[in-house]
Amino acid sequence: MTGKEKAAYLSRYKKLERHLDQKVEELARWRSRAEKVTPPLLGAGDRQTGDRVAFAVEKIIDIEEEIAADMAQISGVREGIRAAIAAVDDDVLQTLLYYRYIDGCTWEQIAARMSYNYRWVLRLHDRALEQVATPGHIDRC
Repeated sequence: MTGKEKAAYLSRYKKLERHLDQKVEELARWRSRAEKVTPPLLGAGDRQTGDRVAFAVEKIIDIEEEIAADMAQISGVREGIRAAIAAVDDDVLQTLLYYRYIDGCTWEQIAARMSYNYRWVLRLHDRALEQVATPGHIDRC
């Protein structure tokens, strides 16, 4: 695998996490909508309001199920990425990869945390990617 492909592999965790955050926000919007729909007054028999509440509840349940499935997937991806990072021999390179691909830090944040300049962090990143073992190669390292 090329360095670019390895970086894309390692970036999957943060991408999935952002996708999960979007679903959580969608869930919050649906819950808010459900709370705004007031039940009909006693005896008024407003079927339309009941239908809207039922639809909102169904949507909330669907999104909650999607979130649970996504969380299981994210957990597996994260463990795979952690294993790939752990296969790197150098502690400094492991730390850099962890900051970038697990914590989601920018290059500038990594440079500040590690007390390196920006360009040196990029060079270290290239070195780290050379050592990253991707899924089919982790057992061989």
